[in-house]
Amino acid sequence: NAIIITELPYQVNKASLIEKIADLANNGKVEGIADLRDESDREGIRVVIELKRDTDPDKLLTKLYRLTPLQNNFGVIFLALSDGQPRQMPLRQLLQEFLAFREETLTRRYQHELEQHENRIHLVEGWLQALDNIDAVIEILRAAPDGSTAKLEFQNQFDFSDRQADAILGMPLRRLTGMERQNLENEFAELSESIQQLQTLLGDRKELLKALKKELRGLKKRFGDARRTRIIDVPSSGKKRKAKPPVNFGTVDTAPSPAAAKPSATSTDTTAPTNRQSKPRQTAPDLELTTEVVEDSPPDTVNTDGTINFAPIAEVTAHTMPAKALKLIPDEPDGTPVVVEFLANGHVRRLTPETFNADDREFGDEIITQTEDSQIGASMTVLLKTGKAYNLVIKSVPRIEIEPEGLPITQLLPPSAQNDQVISTFSLPENLDEQFVILLTEKGRIKRLPASELSELSNRGISMIKFKDEDALAFTAFADAGDQIVLATSTGRILRLEANDQLLPASNRAAAGVQAMRILKREQLVGLGVTGTVDPVLLVSAEGFAKRLTTQTIKLSQPGELGTHMFQFSSKTDTIVALTTAFPEDIVNLQTTAENQFELCVDDAPLASKEHKGERIVDLEADERIAAVYLPMLMAEG
Repeated sequence: NAIIITELPYQVNKASLIEKIADLANNGKVEGIADLRDESDREGIRVVIELKRDTDPDKLLTKLYRLTPLQNNFGVIFLALSDGQPRQMPLRQLLQEFLAFREETLTRRYQHELEQHENRIHLVEGWLQALDNIDAVIEILRAAPDGSTAKLEFQNQFDFSDRQADAILGMPLRRLTGMERQNLENEFAELSESIQQLQTLLGDRKELLKALKKELRGLKKRFGDARRTRIIDVPSSGKKRKAKPPVNFGTVDTAPSPAAAKPSATSTDTTAPTNRQSKPRQTAPDLELTTEVVEDSPPDTVNTDGTINFAPIAEVTAHTMPAKALKLIPDEPDGTPVVVEFLANGHVRRLTPETFNADDREFGDEIITQTEDSQIGASMTVLLKTGKAYNLVIKSVPRIEIEPEGLPITQLLPPSAQNDQVISTFSLPENLDEQFVILLTEKGRIKRLPASELSELSNRGISMIKFKDEDALAFTAFADAGDQIVLATSTGRILRLEANDQLLPASNRAAAGVQAMRILKREQLVGLGVTGTVDPVLLVSAEGFAKRLTTQTIKLSQPGELGTHMFQFSSKTDTIVALTTAFPEDIVNLQTTAENQFELCVDDAPLASKEHKGERIVDLEADERIAAVYLPMLMAEG
């Protein structure tokens, strides 16, 4: 038997490796090596390790991996420029950024070629027209006292452009021959065909990607060589992995091990079981128990052959499930429809569509601010005040039967995010390439981020915006190109921007955005609305006044302006507490400082001008004020 080494890890010296293996063999740390030879030549590396009889090569190789640099781990920082900003990216995103860069480069190249061809065909077209009217052209040249007069006469009589007229004046006499005319006609036909092809490539992204693939295949054919490294998927310690094969918790062999059958030396009750397997389990084919196992973490481990090793009860401390979670509730397979409810106190829970739409369902004092139709196996996106985005796995959201009041959203996120504040939660739209996320900070900076940046969230989350001067995220919303973005401050100033590439160019996650609105002292942003030009927005004041404004009545502004004062207060102490979209028959929930709750149909607020102070929508006590306004609740479909 022999082990033959034909390649080495990055930056590993062959001579040092051979010396290390020889030292281990001589010192007795590695047994079973009979001979060690270096047979490397100009064709490649070849180190031969001859083994003694009865030596297991797999065990020896495992020991060599552990004791020598034959196997080596090293970190790689994938740092690349994206939109002019240096960013660290995972391998997949790095490749995607490269493809996006190649697509952009190809687009610019085709645009340049199209511009060159259009300029050339413009001149050729002028020459051909001059040849068609050669007698009149010669007559103008004979009669003109100078070139400027001839040029002006060409433009007046034949409608030539400046460039065409100059080209005709500079045309040599050989252009008048029949052969030159044929060459010009052939060139005109070729340019016309080329322009049509370039316009097709620039107007149809599928055709552009086909051209990109063809170019990449050509590069591969010219410069490609055999791959020397392999990318393999190896589960690492501490990472989550699926337990395979699936474990049926109702039919597990629970025979206790001899060690588990012995009584504890410190226990006085020798009849108490020291292993959970010694106690009969209730058979339940479908329990709501996760099949995800964190290696080296849980007290119970699932082996690769499907068997389960249970730890003694005395060892199960922080890893045990809450008592409520141990109810025998049937598991929900992936694809099962559910409704996710988000509450005003920051909690979240899930329930079945039947429970959600039940006529006899009783509601407590909680305010449901948002509902989402989803399914088991899906996830939602959570944006936090620090500007980070995380995945909220729907299956991790507690069922209403187990946690009637739900759990805090942050409790379902990684530990690093559990002290943060949730700004928004949403499901990603299907047309990610056409949607943008609007991010608005407390200090008035705004950013238009492609929604595709949220498509690949990791467990550690990703930062969606770079803050300046101790800023924080305040509001988020989705917007299409051309949508109207409306901002409001507590003093009643309102600013309207249009979501387009001129005013708000799309930027990457590392960008800080632009100043959308100047925030004055003793005021703050209170709302962000995304609407059409004819849609209304709702303004609510702290003293219980409200009115609606049509978006088109708000002046369209440039980023960084002050905005327009659009609310006349009844008293000097009143302020705006919220701005939100106001579609017909929407219901808005109001909460006061005295913890009273009111519902407002947006149709009850008058549609008024900027000089109008609004109408009182709720009667408040002397010291009571509107504290919060919650957006319309989205109803789930049955």
